[in-house]
Amino acid sequence: MAFIRETGCARRPDQVRTIATRIDLAFAEQEAVVRSG
Repeated sequence: MAFIRETGCARRPDQVRTIATRIDLAFAEQEAVVRSG
């Protein structure tokens, strides 16, 4: 994931950073749901 983010940011910083942030938030939200049971 980090590799995709770094290589992508070189091309389209704003768009890729936004997408990466959304993915991170989605994963964090999913982890929170799993942990809470």
